[in-house]
Amino acid sequence: MGIRPRVNEIYDLHPNLVQTLHEGDLAAGAHTLAWDGRNDGGRAAASGVYLVRAAGGGFVNITKAVLAR
Repeated sequence: MGIRPRVNEIYDLHPNLVQTLHEGDLAAGAHTLAWDGRNDGGRAAASGVYLVRAAGGGFVNITKAVLAR
């Protein structure tokens, strides 16, 4: 398995990119990433449903997340 490029991003439902949580290499195994509810510009994102996209190593996984303020 080793180290592979990965990207983890947050999108709104339009779908516009809100924030890139991680872009780069990660070793195989479990990892934890946290979103602070802000966009890439540092502004607070609105309450609502967002898409969390994880991609790399030949896979893409998209899940829904709810941000409640």
